[in-house]
Amino acid sequence: MARLEYRKKAGEVVDVELAKEAVFGSFRRIRDSWQQWPARVYAELASELGVEPEKMRGALETREGGA
Repeated sequence: MARLEYRKKAGEVVDVELAKEAVFGSFRRIRDSWQQWPARVYAELASELGVEPEKMRGALETREGGA
């Protein structure tokens, strides 16, 4: 028990709940970023490919989440 207490004070041990919250928050931000990707890029992609922007947006959003 004393060794565990020493490791906590030395910063070698982290609180599991805090670690879970940090990882969950990080993955949530990554997920949100991917979900917003089509809305950020559809107009530029449509312009580069010479297609109507709304068709590009629809195509990107329909395929979102599918792999």
